[in-house]
Amino acid sequence: MPYPIFALQRLGCMGTLYGGFPKFRYTRSGIPADIVKSFPVATVWNHARSKYNLPSFLAMDEPKTLARWVRSHSDLAPAVWSNGTVHRFLFSHLKPTGRKLILERGSMHPFEHFHYQQRARREAGLSFTEKTPDSVLHEIEQTDLADAVLSCSATVRRSYLDHGFDPAKIHDCDFGIDTGEFPRMPREVARGRPIRIGVVGMIGFRKGVWRVIRIAEWAKRSGLPIEVHFVGPIENPEAAEMLAKSDGNYKLHGVLKGAALKKMLQSLDLYMLPSYEEGLPFSVLEAMSSGLAAIVSTDTGACEAAVDDVSGVHLTSFTDEEFDRKLRPLLEDPEKIMSMGDAARARILENYTIDHYYGRIRTAMERIFSIA
Repeated sequence: MPYPIFALQRLGCMGTLYGGFPKFRYTRSGIPADIVKSFPVATVWNHARSKYNLPSFLAMDEPKTLARWVRSHSDLAPAVWSNGTVHRFLFSHLKPTGRKLILERGSMHPFEHFHYQQRARREAGLSFTEKTPDSVLHEIEQTDLADAVLSCSATVRRSYLDHGFDPAKIHDCDFGIDTGEFPRMPREVARGRPIRIGVVGMIGFRKGVWRVIRIAEWAKRSGLPIEVHFVGPIENPEAAEMLAKSDGNYKLHGVLKGAALKKMLQSLDLYMLPSYEEGLPFSVLEAMSSGLAAIVSTDTGACEAAVDDVSGVHLTSFTDEEFDRKLRPLLEDPEKIMSMGDAARARILENYTIDHYYGRIRTAMERIFSIA
């Protein structure tokens, strides 16, 4: 759901939406066609390249292509909002025009975003680098040009402050979801069957696939029957190879959306977000809204939504000792899993609804533009 777009529409300050997908991708979500300008050349080309297995060097840089197209328009609004990575190729060109540049961040500071991924590779026993590449340094320079950064969690805020970003430019806009789209779903207590744990999103190293493998293998050694259900595409061959070599109990479901995703959530007992770096993904909020307690990494903003031992479990070291101490009591108590799921739903209703998000966006806009 394009929640930021709906928030701006509700506040009456939405101008033109410039997108890199075909126009129907936006209009079918309820966005008026008259405010949408789309330039899907790179997206369509890359989809075709992937479908026909053409060489990777033929791929187009989608953010760069979209940024060049946006820069060609002279009628841009006085304020430009970016909630993707297009700002890397846009902000330095727009800064001299005096436009107010707003950046919504769902991830940590670019430095952390890169090096947490390298840590994930190192811990998985793969090649990694400690050198910050020029592309990341360029992104940091472009990020510093922002007049305002909308932070989706305290974790993201801290990462920017740790790298010297002006605290006056950071605005707290924790995400929220439409809880009507993800109501509390009826579930049976997990007795006489494995406990089903869901992981939704890209299956790769930043998303913590190695950590999932460690949990699944620990559970098997410990005689704890669990099933890990992956929903999403596999990011790279290395991740696929690791899963194939592991003897953990996994099921791969590919990409699920809409009714299929809701049906999957209803079949689960727990949700897991083991990422090495993440702001506050909508997926964990949607799962908690549906009544799933969340096992989350403290490297993510999800640990702010899922309260430890109340509506979720926080994991830091991902060692057998921590699993024995934090996970075993939960996995051996199906009734507690259900009660924590109720607490997860309550937590979302108290702090992370779409109305909470709209209110935070309103407050940020008033501060940024000094208006009431």
